[in-house]
Amino acid sequence: MGEVAIKARLAPILLWTWSIMQEIDGRQLLVAALLSLETPEDCAALLQDLLTPGEIRALEQRVAVASALLRGATYEQARASTGASAATISRVRRAIFHGRGGYRQVLGGGHGQ
Repeated sequence: MGEVAIKARLAPILLWTWSIMQEIDGRQLLVAALLSLETPEDCAALLQDLLTPGEIRALEQRVAVASALLRGATYEQARASTGASAATISRVRRAIFHGRGGYRQVLGGGHGQ
């Protein structure tokens, strides 16, 4: 068994043990869980366990809106390509320009609108 396979098998056990020992809050545990994921399939499985199908679609839409805005799309172009409401587009745009940088980190720099 290779090092990556061993790490993947031990990660949930270590995460659980660490959470008990550290008495961490839910947000820290969620971040640790996300960081422990090794593959896109692992990520998809966790999202499906954590969220409802509607919540997953809402997150998918926000990421699609962010991608469009970071590529330079206008509100109308983002709405037409994603079906998102003006409120969602506004919320995502605000996060891109005044948030913590998460969208830019995962989708690339871009300039947005």
